[in-house]
Amino acid sequence: MLAKKFKLPLQFFPGKRGKLLKTPYFTLRVFSSDLGFSRFGVTISAKVAPKAVRRNEMKRSAFTFFKDQAKSLPAADYWVTILSPAPSLPKADFVRELEKIIHG
Repeated sequence: MLAKKFKLPLQFFPGKRGKLLKTPYFTLRVFSSDLGFSRFGVTISAKVAPKAVRRNEMKRSAFTFFKDQAKSLPAADYWVTILSPAPSLPKADFVRELEKIIHG
């Protein structure tokens, strides 16, 4: 699991502008940061995955991915919103799609 220091407090970002990337499965917002390290936030709506267990599994998968990738990414704040087609993906494909949006 990702340390609290690297988690993004999402309540401070509603009106901020950043770089926006979209795929059918995710929306990624990247905000500049002068902290010297990257922070990550993940949101998923109850409409996307009605069961909390599934939402939490997806968030854990995303945070584990970010923990592994944190050193290779430039220092910034990354906010991923998981969209409705994503819960149907197997875990390996979920991580592969995350990789595409982050590195591609």
